[in-house]
Amino acid sequence: MNTTVRSIESVTVNYSKSLLERGFNKGNLRTIKPFHTTGLCFTNRIILGLVISGNLEVQTSLSVNQFVSDEEFLLPANLHFQVSVGGLGAVIFFARQKFTKKFL
Repeated sequence: MNTTVRSIESVTVNYSKSLLERGFNKGNLRTIKPFHTTGLCFTNRIILGLVISGNLEVQTSLSVNQFVSDEEFLLPANLHFQVSVGGLGAVIFFARQKFTKKFL
């Protein structure tokens, strides 16, 4: 069991560094219970993430996208979406794009 924890930890540390280099905030690790659905969500910033284990389904008004383990996902800014997972649940690591203030 310790090797699994270390594996997830090393993946999240490496991916978090990658996210920071690409202009995103520090990431969040989420474990989603089997058959969970979020309901309607909204993001005003780009979300970039990685499915560490399980299957993730992202539904928008235009499409339904499915992601599996070790697959990266991107949600554009100003998007209404819903997330669902399958019978095994899912572990994901994601971050939102950094907010930058523009001065005139």
